[in-house]
Amino acid sequence: QSAQRAKPKKAIVSEIENGGNSVAKNDRMYNLVQACCEPNNLMTRTSRHNADFNIIEITEREDFRSPAGRLIATQGLRGPHDTLFLSAPCTGGSKWTTINRHKGGDKTNALIDEHVKLFWQLWESCVIVLKHANKVKARVFIELPRQCYYWKDSRITSVLEQHGFVNADFDGCQYGLVAKHGKEIGHPINKPWRIATLRSTLSNTLHKVCDGKHALRHTKCGGANTKETQCYTPSIVNLLFSSMKLDNCELFLEKKMVY
Repeated sequence: QSAQRAKPKKAIVSEIENGGNSVAKNDRMYNLVQACCEPNNLMTRTSRHNADFNIIEITEREDFRSPAGRLIATQGLRGPHDTLFLSAPCTGGSKWTTINRHKGGDKTNALIDEHVKLFWQLWESCVIVLKHANKVKARVFIELPRQCYYWKDSRITSVLEQHGFVNADFDGCQYGLVAKHGKEIGHPINKPWRIATLRSTLSNTLHKVCDGKHALRHTKCGGANTKETQCYTPSIVNLLFSSMKLDNCELFLEKKMVY
């Protein structure tokens, strides 16, 4: 549970409708709506790469599953220059799930079931917000580890195929993801990511997969390094913003040519 006391959902909705939310009062050019993100994550840290972005966080506190959480997202997606970025937890769909179910007891299986339930509740909200994103032609990113079982579920594949999502596949070790703890500090960590993209050229920007040509061998993604691998590296973050800005520049050029 979040350490902060959650606002009542009615209060959050009221805040948005009255212009108290950053969606309404920030005058930056582009909105990036981060759904299911950790508060104050690397993408929110001010840099020259995100100076043109108003970053709207929907954390556990705002709860993307709720009507209030979805309202934050739809209010933030105004048009083609804005982006929805869903990074839902993959705990219930990781490759370790099968092993843990086999080795664990009733408590372990019940915990896994709760993780799975949470993911599909978040996905249902994503499908609802996706309808709005399509209406205003906003950009959409959906991120999970590449080996996550959810990618193969028909509830996911049918939506991605229906709307024409394109995958951006990349490995963390190609973008500076290394161990920061343990005996193998500095060794690359080969975390395979996938971002399914809609109305984006991100797959042309984030596409490096490991070729095995590291000076140091890969180290395992485990122990104290596990939490580190849940976050993007500065290189990945900068490329994400560069891709969104490039796509938005193309939109401005297209509009200028029409007029």
